[in-house]
Amino acid sequence: EPIMRGRRNGVRNSLICGLIAIATFIGIGLAASAQEELGPADVDFGGFLDLSDEVFHIREDRLLSLQAFNDMAAAPNTIILDARSRYAFEMGHIEGAVNLPFSDFTDEKLAEIIPSKDTRVL
Repeated sequence: EPIMRGRRNGVRNSLICGLIAIATFIGIGLAASAQEELGPADVDFGGFLDLSDEVFHIREDRLLSLQAFNDMAAAPNTIILDARSRYAFEMGHIEGAVNLPFSDFTDEKLAEIIPSKDTRVL
């Protein structure tokens, strides 16, 4: 009886491992075919570089020193908006910052966290 139970368990375990292997191969095959169906991404790299150059100059004009940022952050009617992912925000953020991931920006969501058009957003 103990030998038969051991063989049954061995057969059952082998069967389970085999089924898992088959499911894994099917999953990998489906994932590969899904990627093939999507095709290459249409990225305008030249346009990206042009836009990056344009934004670089705008950013340079608006970049704050740490002291200026801290002074503005302490002023009334100012919020610190952290547009990183929720995960990145939870890993660490500036005290008092409000998180709204950039990918979630909508007029409605921004209006929920920015009290008025006069609010300074850092």
